[in-house]
Amino acid sequence: MTNKDLIQDFIFNFTGKEFRQVNNLSYRVYKDNKEYVILYSYSTPIAVKIGNFFILNNHKYSITTSIHQSMLKTFLITYQKEFIDLNFRLLYSAGCPPETINIINIEYKDYDKFRDSIYYVLFNKDKDYFLYGIDDGLKTKYRDFICKLPSPVNTIAEALSLLNPIPIEERQNVKRQGEFFFQPIGNSKELKKLINEKYRDKLIFEKKLTNIGKYSLSTMFFEEDKNFRKQNHIPSYFIVLKDGLIFARGDVKHKFREHRVLHLGKTWHRIFRNTAIQSWTVNNNSD
Repeated sequence: MTNKDLIQDFIFNFTGKEFRQVNNLSYRVYKDNKEYVILYSYSTPIAVKIGNFFILNNHKYSITTSIHQSMLKTFLITYQKEFIDLNFRLLYSAGCPPETINIINIEYKDYDKFRDSIYYVLFNKDKDYFLYGIDDGLKTKYRDFICKLPSPVNTIAEALSLLNPIPIEERQNVKRQGEFFFQPIGNSKELKKLINEKYRDKLIFEKKLTNIGKYSLSTMFFEEDKNFRKQNHIPSYFIVLKDGLIFARGDVKHKFREHRVLHLGKTWHRIFRNTAIQSWTVNNNSD
């Protein structure tokens, strides 16, 4: 028996055996709460079969394992089997092994779902709901991320909307970097007017703001500023008011250079963090 024979047996279960091994490739049938089959390259899981659906591990390992992964994918495409590519290391970090998740909804970048990477996957594990996606703003080798959602949803559109704390009617021209959303406010004059009319009680020292530059934390530091500077996403200029109200302009850079620089220009933006309970990327167990 060759590696190709074993992979075909993994796909079709010709022999009905619960364990088979050829060289450094093997599969094992598990019967926990549900039956599933895991294909291993050496001791690394590279695919999980649940019914007639396949979840492939897109994490890159050794050359030999990469050959095994490529061979499996070629067979699945040839036989027109349904599959998606997910990063198993990321799933494990989020406490969601691939055999334990229930996939609710998948959104592909292009129509040909057999050949193109997924863009979003909505799934749940027990009572918890998660959104898996590809962040085009990441500069790292792996751009996959997972967000744990604050409440159950039925569609990816609902999940994305739930993660955005900005009211739907106010989301025009909103920008994003990682877990932060940036809502445009206007120039310094417009920001000063907004703060004096709506957020005067959030000012740190003055009862009325007279000079935006005085509050710009590029030159002045307040107690509230310390917590924000612990974040990984830091703008060129920002203003922190009480209760975590933050406004920014200029360039927003990621401390570890994992995200592309976000250019806000001279327009002040209000910063909102997404509503995810927790988020993970492949490079950081918790972003």
